[in-house]
Amino acid sequence: MSSISPRPLAVSLERGLAARTPDRAVRALQGRLAELQEQATTGLRVNRPSDDPTSFERARYFEAQSGRIDGHLQTVGASRLWVDETGAALSDLADYAATAQTLGVQGRNDALGADEREALAQRVESLLAQSVDRLNAEVDGESLFAGNRTDQRPFNADGTPASGTLADYGGARVRRVGPTIDLALNVTGERVQTLPDGTAPTDALRALADALRANDGAAIETALGGVTEARDHFIELESESGEVSARLSEAEAQLSGADVRAQARRSELEDADLFEVASGLQTTQGHLEAALRTVASVRQRSLLDYLR
Repeated sequence: MSSISPRPLAVSLERGLAARTPDRAVRALQGRLAELQEQATTGLRVNRPSDDPTSFERARYFEAQSGRIDGHLQTVGASRLWVDETGAALSDLADYAATAQTLGVQGRNDALGADEREALAQRVESLLAQSVDRLNAEVDGESLFAGNRTDQRPFNADGTPASGTLADYGGARVRRVGPTIDLALNVTGERVQTLPDGTAPTDALRALADALRANDGAAIETALGGVTEARDHFIELESESGEVSARLSEAEAQLSGADVRAQARRSELEDADLFEVASGLQTTQGHLEAALRTVASVRQRSLLDYLR
């Protein structure tokens, strides 16, 4: 009875054991190739916590920080619109008062008669009406000079409070324009309509119009003082509004810088180097093809051993 040689089986086992290393290499290279392909598609080195737990967590921190900064930047943008419109309204009010002052200077000339002064009075009254319109100016349906009662039109046609007293339009419009920066944006109705002597700018314009209509030189001279005070009052408030605008610009610059830094740190932590990814794809693809050829060769030899 002939015996069966164990050589083919032994050789096959040897071949099988030798094939395991190429097989593992193929699986590892396939995994690495899939990882690089994902990085090429997403542009990210870290796509999930398991890729790099520490970097993933830190990247989310900076992402959240950037989100908070973006919220502040949006507030700054909306605040800038409000402050710019406030400054424009105050500039117009100062111009109206300055024009009224010029008309008053003309009107105090004793060479003018009653009719000429009446014509000047009508022009001052027109400036008064324009002033009240600007005192009732709005931004996106909200009244600029109504304090916290921005859903209301604050002043009547004669410049008096539409309801209650001036103090009812004295609330500050405060917005948070930075992590720890609160800024009052508005000029309140109470401030804009109160001169240092306690009277209203619109009353000064009306007093000048009345003095011109009365053809009273002494009264015109007195009223001129109030109009000049009103002009200086509006100019001062416009300057204050300009300072608020400057602070908004400073806050915006600081926020933008902080956002750039946060985005850069997030990018450093999780973004892929696409040049390295492309190079890695090419190298890994080459290694994988070589490993597949090796596995195929080993398996072919193993099959031949079984067939011997």
